Amino acid sequence: EARAEAETNGARHFSIYSFSADPGVEKDVIRYGDLIVDFDSHEGAYAAVVAAQDFVTVLSHYYGVPYESIDYYLTGGKGCHLVIPAILFGGEEGDPELPHIHRRMLERITNNFTNFGKRFDLIDTQLYSMGKGHILRVANHRRENAHYKVPVSFYEFIGITEQAQIDELTKAPRYTYWLKPTSVRIDGFHKLFLECVASVKD
Repeated sequence: EARAEAETNGARHFSIYSFSADPGVEKDVIRYGDLIVDFDSHEGAYAAVVAAQDFVTVLSHYYGVPYESIDYYLTGGKGCHLVIPAILFGGEEGDPELPHIHRRMLERITNNFTNFGKRFDLIDTQLYSMGKGHILRVANHRRENAHYKVPVSFYEFIGITEQAQIDELTKAPRYTYWLKPTSVRIDGFHKLFLECVASVKD
């Protein structure tokens, strides 16, 4: 709600985490947030999209994450990002070290990813910073290159096979939303989360 109000008041960026208190003032602040995975490539957005398409295949194959439960965005720039709801891995209660836990989860997922023979170096791991958290651009605002960060459906996302499709999808704001299955905790994904929590706190 606070984020929506901030956007209404003109905010153009937001932290990927929310907090139980001001992390610049209080210690042991609990951080809350979905797992956001940002893909960027200097080769162009299409290379980032291909890596993200492979990534969601790994999530589905190894951890049983439904493709349609993920939110997909094209950034209008060099890449794309995925928003994986915290409820899927049981992270709704947050944790003071959530950025470190998210990073550890990705490290574990990458091990399976490389088993597929795919590149994984396009993920921006700087996203998982402590303090007040890394910021991302709000959707549907014009970038300097005249393109927009926009939401896309899973079927649109997985169907991208060339840069021209990305250029077309990001040339104007998109306020279309899709019906999604009810998000529920996924046992295999929850197990990964708990293992990473234990590893970070060890």
